[in-house]
Amino acid sequence: NLREMYGVHTCDQRRTRSYIKATFSEFSIEHGFSENDLLWEADVRETDEHIAGRAKQVLDLVFSEDKETCMLYFFNIL
Repeated sequence: NLREMYGVHTCDQRRTRSYIKATFSEFSIEHGFSENDLLWEADVRETDEHIAGRAKQVLDLVFSEDKETCMLYFFNIL
């Protein structure tokens, strides 16, 4: 759930699962990752409050892990 603001602008819509798998075959795709971007809508822009909530969920997950795993997450993000 770590991604940019979504909605309205087509550049904020994620690629399909098939495209991601074909283009980045060396990476694993998590179970349940949908083929199409279920969050993006052509007529609804995500609010700042929703972005903050998503960011908090990601950070809560990162800091709930052990220190070594936490560093790996940050390394991959950077």
